[in-house]
Amino acid sequence: MATPRSSISTRSTYERASRQPPTPPPLEARNAPLSSIIQPDDGPLFTRIFGLASIAVAIFRLWTQDAQPSTRAVTVLLLLGGFWLVLVRKNAEAPIDWSKEIVLITGGGSGLGAVLAQKIINDPKRQGVKVVVLTNVPPERFDSRIATYNCDVSSKADVELVADIVRFEVGAPTILINNAGVVNGKLILDLTEDDVRRSFDVNALAHYWTIQAFLPDMLDKRHGHIVNVASVLGLCGFAQCADYCASKAAVISLHASLRSELDLHYTTPEIRTTTVCPGHIQTAMFSRIYVPDRLLLKPLTLSLSPEAVADAISDSLNGSRRDSILRLPFYTHSARLLGPGPSLVPAPLRRAIEWFTAANFAMFNFGPKPSYADRLRAWRTETRARRGFVDPFAHTSRT
Repeated sequence: MATPRSSISTRSTYERASRQPPTPPPLEARNAPLSSIIQPDDGPLFTRIFGLASIAVAIFRLWTQDAQPSTRAVTVLLLLGGFWLVLVRKNAEAPIDWSKEIVLITGGGSGLGAVLAQKIINDPKRQGVKVVVLTNVPPERFDSRIATYNCDVSSKADVELVADIVRFEVGAPTILINNAGVVNGKLILDLTEDDVRRSFDVNALAHYWTIQAFLPDMLDKRHGHIVNVASVLGLCGFAQCADYCASKAAVISLHASLRSELDLHYTTPEIRTTTVCPGHIQTAMFSRIYVPDRLLLKPLTLSLSPEAVADAISDSLNGSRRDSILRLPFYTHSARLLGPGPSLVPAPLRRAIEWFTAANFAMFNFGPKPSYADRLRAWRTETRARRGFVDPFAHTSRT
């Protein structure tokens, strides 16, 4: 593992912050062509399905509705939008000189980050690429080709220090993959202050610190790619992972804001952004997750191997699309409809789906035992017994 050198003269935070990239006039951003801002979402299969549905609805409305200009205008827009979604092309590969690329992965010592680092460094099409890993745990495997640095990404001061060392020893990263994450799996009333703060520090705030540390170099070169690993749970919350869901939702919002700033304020659309919203990944972090053994649920509860997710992220680095969202496996697209934000699915139906899939009990094997809910149930049972009542839930608790 590479260690910081005491003889390195690192630039101060003030010197780095005072480096101002050239700022174009605001009018340039306002006059940017619409085609340079609007980018169709990644997700070819489901995008085309939604597009075909829009076309079908539009044709039906044109065939049956009255000749009212206002309603026909809306229908025509729906028809054009459907054709736009159907004709969207796949994320084509762009020529990249990998010998000039430096990939930095946070949380790369284990799990998905370690697999992704090996995937990139062993790719024969990426000869000469440099891979840097930031981790605060011993790496699962040592590889002399990967520069590994001990760094607590939840600490802004630590990130700034290591960033200066990386720039000195390896160079300024051109691809930043924010992958570090933690999970507690506790009920809200079981979470301590440290639990909540650590979830947000690692899962969300660390993204801010790394972006602030490495984005200025990308702006100077007008070249780069920032990948933020979020989760489908950032779109729809479930029991026993409130802190995790909220922190991942923050990452998804950060991605949208970052894209807007790159296009309209920094006027550097050449820098690409990708957000990853996977379902359950078979890593040690989620090894205790509860999946009901029902035949009908098998297709809806598919787990992803770290290799499958690493392949998807690795492929996205070759693409040419400026902004993309990786949703995998296929059932994660349903979060567009089931999330409480859009409210496109009635609450009773959403609750029924959650009950059928046992989504609110997936984290049952996490957290303290007995949990706050267990203690509350025991107290209620004891109280009712003293009063001569029998608690109907006394024999239905999970063991």
